[in-house]
Amino acid sequence: SVVLTVRSGQVQIIRLPHLEVSVLYRTPSMLAQIKRPLTTAIESPLDERLRSVQPEYFVYINKGAGIGCPLSLVSVPHANASEQTLIDTCTSQAYDLAGRPLSPSTHVPNLSVPDYHFTQDNQVTKIVIGAWK
Repeated sequence: SVVLTVRSGQVQIIRLPHLEVSVLYRTPSMLAQIKRPLTTAIESPLDERLRSVQPEYFVYINKGAGIGCPLSLVSVPHANASEQTLIDTCTSQAYDLAGRPLSPSTHVPNLSVPDYHFTQDNQVTKIVIGAWK
C-alpha cells in the first residue's frame, strides 16, 4: 500500500516496478466537468459515470493510448473559464477527468484503470493497487 499525499486538484504519481499509476484528486469543479456517459464497458466496482471507486479520486495507468507516453493535467481555456483535462504528452490526445477521450471520432480507448482500493490507518489514507476490495 502507498500513502496518498495528493492535494485537491493535483495528481500523485505512484511508480511500481512495471507500472506507473496516477491518482487525480478531483475538486468539486472538476467533478462538475464530467458530463459525458461512459462509452465502453465499465470495470466493476467502479462508479459508471466517474470511473472511480470514490468520486474525488480518479486512479489510472499513467500512459496514453497512443505510444504509451505519460499524461499531464493541464488547464484549457474554455468560454469564460478554464477546464482541466488530461493530455497525452506525445500525441496531444485529450481525455476528460474520467479518462475518456474528448475526441470520440479518433477511436482512442478510455484510459486504463487498475484494480485498486483504499484503506484508512490512523487517519492516513492509503491506496492498494492490484486488487479490488
